[in-house]
Amino acid sequence: GVTVENCSAYTASKCGVDAVTRCMAKDLGSHGIRVNSVQPGIINTPMVAQAIITNPQTIADWVANTSTKRAGQPQEVAEVITFLASDRASYINGASSGIG
Repeated sequence: GVTVENCSAYTASKCGVDAVTRCMAKDLGSHGIRVNSVQPGIINTPMVAQAIITNPQTIADWVANTSTKRAGQPQEVAEVITFLASDRASYINGASSGIG
């Protein structure tokens, strides 16, 4: 995930997703329901493309703060979600997958 200055609310929301994911996994696991979350960093989407036009330095800073030093592609996020929803991930429960 991305950690930059002046993002306290964003960071808190990501922590909230993580906590809810773990709690729901614990509550629902005995019913055969798995709960995982995917929390991607900067992904090349139309929204990001527009943000690059209006504030290129901010986007560059965000990308520089990712572990991969690049923006991700929507397909990369879709592949993680597809895996987590598959039987191959049947023992993964309560995981928050940070991408990027």
